[in-house]
Amino acid sequence: MSETTKELVAYCGLYCKDCIRYRNSIMERAQALMDALTESDFESYVTIKRNTNSTFEKYDRFMEVLRGIVQLRCDHSCRVAGGCSSFDCQILCCCREKGYEGCWECGQLDACDKFEFLEALHGDTPKENCSLIRQHGLSKLEEKRYPFYIWDTSKRSN
Repeated sequence: MSETTKELVAYCGLYCKDCIRYRNSIMERAQALMDALTESDFESYVTIKRNTNSTFEKYDRFMEVLRGIVQLRCDHSCRVAGGCSSFDCQILCCCREKGYEGCWECGQLDACDKFEFLEALHGDTPKENCSLIRQHGLSKLEEKRYPFYIWDTSKRSN
């Protein structure tokens, strides 16, 4: 297994390359759109246009959402960046404290409640991936992993 592949497997068992936030061009395009709107002083246009088109009453909210999209961008994997978000990840802290490469090395995986914050987006995928790693090793995760997000309807590749 290449070092790059190992770096892309998060402590929780998720595969960073599958994440919509990881090095995604959507965030770059959102930034480009924000830059273009600013450069053209589109806000001044909107200030006047609001009087004749109610759609533009929501422009400030649109810009807020666009800024939020830009801020989602993630350029470094969990292992390299020390977590995938700006909060203290209990999973990462626990693995480091116990000297584990990941949760797949822990005997308490099935009973662990530290995965709860991941369930809304990922369902049981992190724990399922940890089980796959236990069975087949890190080198096989890329080919056998489960869908990253709960809305991913693609077939499981195992």
